[in-house]
Amino acid sequence: MEVVRPDSAAGGARPAVVFFHGGAWRIGSREQFLPQCRRLAAAGTVGITVTYRLTNSETVTPVDCADDAAHAVRWVRDHADDLGVDSTRIAASGGSAGGQLAAAVASMGVDLAALVLFNPALAPDGTPRLAFMGEGSPDWGVGERFPPSLVLHGTADEQVPIDHSRRFAARMKALGRRCDLVEYEGMPHAFFNHPAPEGRFEETASEMERFLRSLELLWPPGGAPARVLE
Repeated sequence: MEVVRPDSAAGGARPAVVFFHGGAWRIGSREQFLPQCRRLAAAGTVGITVTYRLTNSETVTPVDCADDAAHAVRWVRDHADDLGVDSTRIAASGGSAGGQLAAAVASMGVDLAALVLFNPALAPDGTPRLAFMGEGSPDWGVGERFPPSLVLHGTADEQVPIDHSRRFAARMKALGRRCDLVEYEGMPHAFFNHPAPEGRFEETASEMERFLRSLELLWPPGGAPARVLE
């Protein structure tokens, strides 16, 4: 993990967001979400970005990736005092495969304060299950305990069609759960990265901040500069 938090610990334990990178469960680096972590830390919220096992090893499956993701959130909760984190205000986030992992963590019974999903690689029915694994996929579904969720998705995404996120949002709302789906017209997969050729990092980061602030998971703007703790 890399932990990015405000220099000042004034005000007590902070909310935290745990990020999981994309890369089809096979490639990628936790550095993908460092810009978002720094952005949150500047506003007083701890940002944590995680390395998990990848399926480029024959012994690792996407289910192992999800187990690592769940373990990471539980570890943050268990070490909340050391990290300066409020254990009751931990959110999960990720992009593409990492978005699927964050949603899977919620479906695995890990308590989360919120989900922030960037073009998540959900199944066509809008669940976090792994459709390509067939009967070998765990039955990860959207349940009544799912936390409030924000989904950011481009309408021109050819890798993960936006209909997958639309079905997720419909499932959430049918259960009476909050789900803010923000569609970005004409945007492809991974348009939110920094730097992105389409230049939508600032827009998506601001949308993330708006959502987190509405749940009291983001401190007011103008927090102390961030530093990275090894």
